Amino acid sequence: MKKGKKAMASRFTKRKMSMEEQAEREVFLARQKFLAEMEKRRQACAVIMQRRIRGYALHLRFLAQRERLEWEREAAVLRIQTQWRRHVAWKEAQKRRRDRNEAIAAAAREAERRRHLVTCATDISRVYRGYVIRQKIKADGLAATKIQRCVRRWQGRKLRKIMKNIRAERRKQEEIAAIKRSLRRSATSKNPEMPLVAYNDYIEDEQGAKSPRFALQYVSVEFQTFENEMCVMQEKKARDQLKYESARQIQRIVRGCRGRRRVVRIKGDLAKEALREVYRRERIALEDKKKWAEQLDMEQFKADTVTRKERERKLLIAQQEEEIARLDAQTSAYKVQALEAQKVSFI
Repeated sequence: MKKGKKAMASRFTKRKMSMEEQAEREVFLARQKFLAEMEKRRQACAVIMQRRIRGYALHLRFLAQRERLEWEREAAVLRIQTQWRRHVAWKEAQKRRRDRNEAIAAAAREAERRRHLVTCATDISRVYRGYVIRQKIKADGLAATKIQRCVRRWQGRKLRKIMKNIRAERRKQEEIAAIKRSLRRSATSKNPEMPLVAYNDYIEDEQGAKSPRFALQYVSVEFQTFENEMCVMQEKKARDQLKYESARQIQRIVRGCRGRRRVVRIKGDLAKEALREVYRRERIALEDKKKWAEQLDMEQFKADTVTRKERERKLLIAQQEEEIARLDAQTSAYKVQALEAQKVSFI
């Protein structure tokens, strides 16, 4: 009986111990299962986190690559715009240079045409004035020729009169010499009254020469000579005055022509200088305007680039913050689930 009781007690004890061991084993298995599940979930979370981090890194790499490509694209766009602006500026400069050359050539042609017109007008006026002066000089020349003819005629009459007086004086001298010779011959002759007769004849001839008729003729000749000399002097004075007036008028015309040419040349130089100054000011104004427009475009482009980059940076930061918040929320959810599972396993 005792052996049976002991056997039954031992079996019950063994059975009881086996049930406790089984319960403990089940608890241990459940714990190990929970730990395995947690490890599995942890590994899954780690894999997910690694995948997320790799994705985020790839995303950052993609963003960096996209930013680099965007920067290269912007640099290429800037180069293209610069080349295009340079080409447009070169075309505009060529056009302005061509317009400037055409304007300068047109202004030069216009100035040359005006100068030619002024020169033609000056030449025509010079030729006309020369014609008028020649006509006046021709009329004065006719008068001078007439005066010269009258003077030559007067000089011829005067010369003939002088020669006539010389011949008369020579005849008188010859007569006196003949009388003296006759007196000398009579002085050697025997008749003493012959020299007295010859001398009386000579005295009578001299007295006859001094008669009133001869005196009147002599006075009239002297008055005519004086009048002719006064006429010649007046004609010479008038001729000299005419020459002086003609030379003075010709000099005045020449000085006026030279002065007008000089004034035209100075006006042309001043017009050219004014045209060059206007062109220089216009070129400076156009260059300043072009530089201002280019600077304004560049500043506007820089401002747009900075604004766009700032907007993209803010958007990227917002996306990153949203992604981090989502990952934090997911991690928090995983932690809560793990804590709940751990609590359940302990219970």
